[in-house]
Amino acid sequence: MIVLRSPVYFIFLLLCCAAAYVVHTLNLWGPILRVTNAMGQQAVDIGKVYIVHRACTFLRRKALIRVLGTPS
Repeated sequence: MIVLRSPVYFIFLLLCCAAAYVVHTLNLWGPILRVTNAMGQQAVDIGKVYIVHRACTFLRRKALIRVLGTPS
């Protein structure tokens, strides 16, 4: 209902429909899904590296505090 009342949403809906038509006509669903899966896998890999880096940094700081005593 909101799409019918707002011209911005209506134009966005028309653009989405046109894009879906072009993708379907050119049979691009496979490449789009492949790229999407690759992007998701890359995001997971980057997230894992970030988490390991943050954990190592935390553990190093904790060990340093243990060796040097409490920071002032």
